[in-house]
Amino acid sequence: MNETKQALRTRKYITNALMELMIEKDFEEISVTDICEQATITRATFYKYFEDKYHLAQCALLEMKEKIFDKELEGFKYNNPKELYLRIVEICIDFVNSNQKRFVQFVKHSFSDKLRIMILQTINDFIENLTKPQEKNFKYKIPVEVISKFITGGLAYFLLYTIENNKNYSKQEMLKWADEILSNMIIC
Repeated sequence: MNETKQALRTRKYITNALMELMIEKDFEEISVTDICEQATITRATFYKYFEDKYHLAQCALLEMKEKIFDKELEGFKYNNPKELYLRIVEICIDFVNSNQKRFVQFVKHSFSDKLRIMILQTINDFIENLTKPQEKNFKYKIPVEVISKFITGGLAYFLLYTIENNKNYSKQEMLKWADEILSNMIIC
């Protein structure tokens, strides 16, 4: 069932409230009351749309994934999985670079173990769902579900490392390294 424009707008206000709070406070310190106050809604309204703050965070991650990846990959044609993986890496690099200041604050305050697992699982599921259907077209050296976990973990850790340590690697350098790694991992 499609949500009304009002419901979509309310969900967006609630999601934005959480994202703003996560820049200032640790995720575990944020309460549903804090979110409601930030979004200027009642607790009843919050619970109309979300089970708890973890459900809200999961929905926000899926929304962010759609905004970042789905739009960028729409109509993207590739000849082999490596081209797709490299495009995903490029999209991630561009996103982090264009949102670096906000991303640093978000990471600094918001990485509880449960949230970290949700983020990694969302990215992993996305990569796996994109590539799993291609198994019949390409002969992989390693199963897709293993590749997706390595790429998810490696990319997430590497991007956090570059931000936390003020590493100024160029986009071209990072894509070259990703290309080298992927060349040795994906296709027989």
